[in-house]
Amino acid sequence: MSVQLSARMERWPVAGAFTIARGSVTEVTTVVAEITDGPFRGRGECRPYARYGETPEGVAAAIEALAGAVAGGLDRAAL
Repeated sequence: MSVQLSARMERWPVAGAFTIARGSVTEVTTVVAEITDGPFRGRGECRPYARYGETPEGVAAAIEALAGAVAGGLDRAAL
């Protein structure tokens, strides 16, 4: 079996609002990455921050762009 990498976005509502000095949010968008190798699965997630020039779409696309290399044998050291 080959190793497969995927990414997706999940949107989670916030009960009420989460407020800090820079503003309030009522929904949080996270990017979930999954890597599978046969019956084994690893999962990670992040919340991209616009303040650092990140978007959920951009982060998911960057992860997906590595899927071919990962399937071809890219390992953690090379990554």
